[in-house]
Amino acid sequence: MMYISLEGIPGGGKTSLLNELDAVLGDKAYCLAEHILREEDLNRYIKDVPDSEDAYRLNWLIKSSIVDLFSYKDYVISDRCFITALAYAYSSDKYKYNKPRILFPNTVQWCRHEIRAGRLRKPDDVYILDVNPYQSNLRKHREESVDMLWSIISCIEFANEFYTEILPLYDEFYKNITVIKTDNRPKGEVAKDVSKRILS
Repeated sequence: MMYISLEGIPGGGKTSLLNELDAVLGDKAYCLAEHILREEDLNRYIKDVPDSEDAYRLNWLIKSSIVDLFSYKDYVISDRCFITALAYAYSSDKYKYNKPRILFPNTVQWCRHEIRAGRLRKPDDVYILDVNPYQSNLRKHREESVDMLWSIISCIEFANEFYTEILPLYDEFYKNITVIKTDNRPKGEVAKDVSKRILS
């Protein structure tokens, strides 16, 4: 079984691509949505727990366990994995402190610990959908809000910086990485490109 994670800035087309791949690959693949926990449960957990990061970490751990359950498939394709936690931590620190000094190093340590403990599964392939932050769907349809850092264009740019410049330095968290240019390309064309790479 090959475990693949679709990554990139919010609003870059990952969910649409996942749906396209589900249709193209059929029974060969099991496709995992971004949030395993229901949104209302996730929000309730965040409200009740002082460290809301724990709720998202729980989501990544559950997703890893589901990957193992479907190991009989040829492919398990996930709309994000724990690498997103690293991207968010990096962009959050850069936005708040101008350098990755608190949340990012803590998240790196958490990922390392959970991988060693066998609770987080590293993806075999990471496909990064590379889209201009100013052209992302999230940017087009959402106003900036400090309550959602990834709605703020500078924070999205930091996330893009993580995926294009920082993540390649942390190859301990994946086996292969591929950047897919998506700007001004039809969804179907991107899906054909990615599915061809997966099946090759």
